[in-house]
Amino acid sequence: MQKFDFKKLYPHLIAIGVFIFIAFAYASPVMQGKELRQDDIVQWRGGAQESIDFREETGKEPLWTNSMFGGMPGYIIDVNFPKNVLSHIHTFLMKNIFPRPANFIFYYLLGFYILLLGFGMSPFVSMIGAFAFSFASYNFIIIEAGHNNKVRSMIYLGPALAGIWMAYRGKLILGAAVAAFFLGLMIHMDHIQVVYYLMMMILIFGIVYLIYAIKENSLNQFLKVTGVLFIAALLALGANTARIWVLLDHSNDTMRGGQSELVDESERRSSGLDKDYALMWSYGKLETMTFLIPNFYGGGNAIDIGENSSTYQALTSNNVPPAQARSFVENAPMYWGDQPFTSGPVYMGAIVCLLFVMGLVLIKGPFKVWLLVTVIITLFLSWGKNFEFFTDLFFYYFPLYNKFRAVTMILMITQVAMALLAFATLWNIINLKYTKDQLINALKIGLGVTGGLAAAFAILGGIFFDFRASVDSQLPQWIVSAIHDDRASMLRMDAFRTLFFVAAASAAIFFFYQKKLSQNVFLGILALLFVIDMWPVNKRYFNNDDFLNPAEYEQIFAPTQADLQILQDPDIHYRVFNTTRSPFNDAITSYHHKSVGGYHPAKLLRYQDLIDEHLREFYMPVLNMLNTKYFIVQQEEGAPPTAQLNQSALGNAWVVNEARIAETAREAIDFLGEINTGNTVVIESRERDYVNDFDFSSGRGEINLLSYSPLELVYEADIQQNAFVVFSEIYYNGEKGWNAYLNGEKVDHIRVNYVLRGMKLPAGNHELVFRFEPSVYFVSSNITLVFSLILCLFFIGTLIWYFGFSDRKKVPEEKKSLFTFD
Repeated sequence: MQKFDFKKLYPHLIAIGVFIFIAFAYASPVMQGKELRQDDIVQWRGGAQESIDFREETGKEPLWTNSMFGGMPGYIIDVNFPKNVLSHIHTFLMKNIFPRPANFIFYYLLGFYILLLGFGMSPFVSMIGAFAFSFASYNFIIIEAGHNNKVRSMIYLGPALAGIWMAYRGKLILGAAVAAFFLGLMIHMDHIQVVYYLMMMILIFGIVYLIYAIKENSLNQFLKVTGVLFIAALLALGANTARIWVLLDHSNDTMRGGQSELVDESERRSSGLDKDYALMWSYGKLETMTFLIPNFYGGGNAIDIGENSSTYQALTSNNVPPAQARSFVENAPMYWGDQPFTSGPVYMGAIVCLLFVMGLVLIKGPFKVWLLVTVIITLFLSWGKNFEFFTDLFFYYFPLYNKFRAVTMILMITQVAMALLAFATLWNIINLKYTKDQLINALKIGLGVTGGLAAAFAILGGIFFDFRASVDSQLPQWIVSAIHDDRASMLRMDAFRTLFFVAAASAAIFFFYQKKLSQNVFLGILALLFVIDMWPVNKRYFNNDDFLNPAEYEQIFAPTQADLQILQDPDIHYRVFNTTRSPFNDAITSYHHKSVGGYHPAKLLRYQDLIDEHLREFYMPVLNMLNTKYFIVQQEEGAPPTAQLNQSALGNAWVVNEARIAETAREAIDFLGEINTGNTVVIESRERDYVNDFDFSSGRGEINLLSYSPLELVYEADIQQNAFVVFSEIYYNGEKGWNAYLNGEKVDHIRVNYVLRGMKLPAGNHELVFRFEPSVYFVSSNITLVFSLILCLFFIGTLIWYFGFSDRKKVPEEKKSLFTFD
């Protein structure tokens, strides 16, 4: 067993200490017990509250919830996979060490630090690189927005990529173990879109290095490592079998993977999202300039431009009271880009852009080709509808690509590739890998491109654009003119700002190569420039004002008088329609009630059809069949919301005496606009065999709900004559999980009224139980247990072996010749 040199840990311990300081310095309100308000998390908590309460009360997993959209699988909202060992590791790392969001900032830094260490850089350079990458503005904007699983996926991405590089550099087993472990954690974050984008980056890596391996006659070694890493990836997938399987099982019934049956055959697509919906958030081609100049397109939709702005002066000059003028400029509509709205730009950092351009000149071979191709492809894809030809190639022909929305998200990979090339360049510079002439030439080109663009927009930016945005049409022209002046001013000021940082970094590089600066002083200057550059930009979009005291945070969910009125109802199960909010983009209502509406991008596709065809129009017969017992309304502007009882709600179940057979889904949903849902049921032709020769007209009886939980509903039925019963519960069977048991015996039920459950009941007194028993969850959980145990043992065992027993000799040059960035 080799003796471990603990002195080697000192630089890493210093780095961890610095990262902790940075995280808590930026998110300092957490030290006062404050919580970050994240709008998406607020919505998530509203929709997940029933599931959270159920888990705490019963210890069972809430695999279904009725809190949103009449009912939907709970495992796409809030569910644990207790048999996944990775789940417990992740929980410990993210919840038990540092408070949110300081933990996110710390792990951002640590993740990219590990990435650069894995690529062979020193701890000091890796620390600087970790800061520069982590403080790219998009990383902080998604924290503020509450895209927490996206954040966690990005945290785990860096170490996973480091493991892949280490494996190809000769540390095969260690690299495979690191890659498998962190890829497993990344997949566990349930943000498949980020994983998909990483796989695209790795695919580009594989193609580029395969070509070079063939050229250099090292194909066998390349294929060997690739095979081991493929097994590692399968291990990571196997450890997440449960999460992946339930999502795949559910996806075909949702907007993400399904296809509405209301669409004409000639217009049907094979799978995935509607193209316009998927490409709604597309980065503008010129908007790419925000990589270099953050306020190139105005920053965000609601920006505080202050009292010195032209807009404030115009408002007060037109007799707008100062308080109102101040309120307006605190949330001024400054963004004028191509997206519907945005919280802020994707700013990579002026110095990162400079080093990236220099790297394109200085670095040769497959490393540069891989990262450059990655940047080009991801950038083109981020343009979405603004580069439609290229996007269509992926949307229609690349597997699974059309299941994802917000294509701008792929810029997360762009920033990884740019930062990697930038810091590989910096690493080579400090190791004097280039001649003076080579460096000066690259510096001229880098300064010419980045500094030249900044100077051009700083001096002439106002003459290139009209600074118009779609929101301008809603404002008086005199305000619009002032806003245009402020947009132009923001562009010019940030362009000058970028020019300063590019020039300062260029000077530092020049003087370092002239031996006027020592290496440590040079790196210290760069580190300081990175902080001065990127910290304030992030504070524009995510700052102390985003934090609330615990009492203020809980006030978000405080019940209104209408909520309290409804909650006094002793009925155990009914639904609420809140007209005072955007009903189908709001989950706050779900915090207290079972809502007809909700907020989730993967709602059941048939329920979305119901929303589009009937619920948006407040069509009462359909609302009645969903047992919408209460409406929350606002009687007049400024008045508090009140609750209105709907006497026509049909309850939990009812007997019908007439049936309409629909030949198509279109006919079925149209029939709902014609029938009395309390007496007539719509049955689709595919279910015709279930009701052949059944006499609907003579059915008589009563059925009542005795007990309710998200996983089980128990009814008692007193049926005088054979009857057909409709239940106000969302149909989700077809082997999906909801099973019916009549007096203990499993019986069939069918989909009726487009989205609900229906069943024949014989005469007599019966106990009827619906249980949610998705076999996919239970079977896949056992597979997950086996694979996650193997994965964790492999990872821990490899670390013990490598650091305790391996001699860790230097890898022979012939094994790593391809995998370098000299």
